[in-house]
This record gives sequence, structure tokens and C-alpha cells, in this order.
Amino acid sequence: MLKSVGANLGLLGFTFLGIWVMLESFFYLAAPQIPVKEPLMYAPHPVLRYIPNPGVDKRYRTTEFDTRVAFDSEGFRKSDRPESSSGPVFRILCLGDSFTLGAEVAVDDSYPHV
Repeated sequence: MLKSVGANLGLLGFTFLGIWVMLESFFYLAAPQIPVKEPLMYAPHPVLRYIPNPGVDKRYRTTEFDTRVAFDSEGFRKSDRPESSSGPVFRILCLGDSFTLGAEVAVDDSYPHV
């Protein structure tokens, strides 16, 4: 009995894995990707598919929002804060997706800036 339960669980696991692979393949091929327009807001990347294009400063407008997006020479959102300080500085690195990037809002309104 224990052998058949293990076989059934293994079959169930392979079924979920197969469904997941098929869905990922479908969305990779069929889902809309970020449009490539001049000036390029994103640069192609062989592993990540796209990364912020360093040095870009452009207006990003859709039907939902209209804002300015600017990246510095390292590909980070531009900020008016000074780069160096006379004393020790506590910095926080925010990693994430488009919510962390905050392309839909001004840099001052994005949560990494706060």
C-alpha cells in the first residue's frame, strides 16, 4: 500500500511539473513583452531578457499614467540625493520587480526612494 501511495504522489508531482512547464512555455512565447521603442528605456539582456538602459531619461506614458523615467549611468533610478557624505551613511538596496522600479510613478513617489 505504501508503494502505491508513493507512486501516486510521484505521478501527481510529475503532472504538476508538466503543467507548470507547459504554462511557462506558453506565457514565454505568447505573453506580450515590453515594447522596444526609441529611445530604448530597456536594454536587451541574454539571461534577464531586459534591464534598465543606463543613461536613459524619457517620458513614459500609457493610458493609466504619464511620468518621467530616468536611469543613471549604472542603470538605477536617478535621485537628487548626494552620492557622498562626510560621515557614515546607511544605505538600503531594494531588489524587486516593476513595483520596486516604480516606472509608473515619479522617482520621489517610489518606495525605494522613501
